[in-house]
Amino acid sequence: MAKRSARRLRLRRALRILLLIALLGSVLYLLLEKSLTQVILNTAYAKAYAFGGVASGEHGIGLTKRHYFLRGTAKENLAVMNRIKDALDPQHIL
Repeated sequence: MAKRSARRLRLRRALRILLLIALLGSVLYLLLEKSLTQVILNTAYAKAYAFGGVASGEHGIGLTKRHYFLRGTAKENLAVMNRIKDALDPQHIL
């Protein structure tokens, strides 16, 4: 029971971190120097991944999060995503 509670707490923390990243990532990128933004995002994503989080959910990630998404996603998953993309958008217009 205690292990389950600890895991839930870690997951809730990870979700909070990811929510903050989603809400503030673009704003930070616009307001701060690019290097400072990178430091903040690197730290936030490292924490999120440490808690078992990911860089993206069910929608696009944008250019800011692309690096983190590629770094944190299994190569097999990326291969499947690319095959689906090729099938649905063979000219890569979207």
